[in-house]
Amino acid sequence: LVCSCCGLAGSISAESLQQFGRVRTFELDRNRLTGTIPAEVNAMRFLETFDVSDNDLNGTVPLELTSLSQLQSLQVDGNRISGIIPSFGGNQGELRTVKLRTENDTESLSLRLSDFFSEFPLINLRHLECLGCDLSGRIPPAISSASNLQNLRLSNRDKAAGDVGIAEALPSELGSLQRLEALEVRNNAIESSIPSELGQLGDVLARLILTNNDLTGVIPPELGALEALEVLELQQNDGLTGDLTTLFCDAADPTSIQDGLQLSTLSSDCGASGRVECGCCTECF
Repeated sequence: LVCSCCGLAGSISAESLQQFGRVRTFELDRNRLTGTIPAEVNAMRFLETFDVSDNDLNGTVPLELTSLSQLQSLQVDGNRISGIIPSFGGNQGELRTVKLRTENDTESLSLRLSDFFSEFPLINLRHLECLGCDLSGRIPPAISSASNLQNLRLSNRDKAAGDVGIAEALPSELGSLQRLEALEVRNNAIESSIPSELGQLGDVLARLILTNNDLTGVIPPELGALEALEVLELQQNDGLTGDLTTLFCDAADPTSIQDGLQLSTLSSDCGASGRVECGCCTECF
């Protein structure tokens, strides 16, 4: 069942879901659907893809979704869904894509990272996005078992309001994820240094965004080995210091990025504070 951007309006009825027992794909993204996701979603016991992103759904992510043992892709981003994300520990490792983002101005989606990573088999996980979520817990060293992970994006909802989000160090094991193309961790209270092991991802990591995280220490020179990097954003980390000019700027013209690099965005705290040296940053804070 695929009807993306079809102009559909109204709610998803429980009765209709009960008639889709053998459906493997349920894609109704980019429509005008309202209401909640019915618990009867578990009637689609062979379901592999569930995508209702970019609608106007509310309510919660139903617990019944976790019983779908063949589910590979869950995308509910761009709705007004809130509440705690249930554990998919019984998914038997089939789940590959999880995309969560709420447009709810008053309530948030809550993801307890420690529970998610401890109970969920990580071997097939390729994409995990929770943007504007109420994050808690940590990214554990066990992330190393997510050897197929390509995209990890975790953005805390409202740090300014006291939501600390991820408060423990970024694990060095992130550097072992040889397929990781994008690492984005924003708006948390991570009072630690950037793992130098990220430099091991030189030919694959294209996006590294670690803004507004309370990071400390010196920017590791190993980041200069990230030859595939297109976006590097390190601003709003008051304890972070270092020299990006040496790593990424042209020796003859320090206001230009080195030839051969793919960088189109390079930003840091290289403004009036002077904490970071960067002559070729596209934006200084």
